Amino acid sequence: MLSLTSLNVRVGGVVTSAHTQGLAVDFNSSFRTPKQICQRLIDANVQFDKLIQEHNQWVHIGFSPNNSRQIVLTAVKNGGKTVYLSGLK
Repeated sequence: MLSLTSLNVRVGGVVTSAHTQGLAVDFNSSFRTPKQICQRLIDANVQFDKLIQEHNQWVHIGFSPNNSRQIVLTAVKNGGKTVYLSGLK
């Protein structure tokens, strides 16, 4: 079995990724779009550090000890690079 750090390296994640500490997860659903899922999490007042609608394909949710930032982003491709826009788009 791979460690979280080894798996993170294999998928091209950054060294500081919350995934390596078990503080973040990426997921999708066949029942709702990523934007709908993000909006439901916000409406339900789920406490998170960072919530990202990733390329309208999946949701990233990250947590921290105090979840004080409540950052909401939308990741899109621009010229082949991922850029992060503030809020849900």
